[in-house]
Amino acid sequence: MKSSLIRGLISSGELRAIQVGGRGLWRIGLQDLEDYIAAAYRRTAAHIASGELLDGGEQDSQ
Repeated sequence: MKSSLIRGLISSGELRAIQVGGRGLWRIGLQDLEDYIAAAYRRTAAHIASGELLDGGEQDSQ
């Protein structure tokens, strides 16, 4: 992942982190990262189940 994507997730509040020092360094806890990943899997499964996203990565054109 690019650092800009991770910064965006932190800024939006989707990924919990704490700033360490004043040099723009961030610390992400292991459990916070695992929680974010688990939530992403749940969202993806929900999209597939609702037909919003097909299992092969193609979007439903209906």
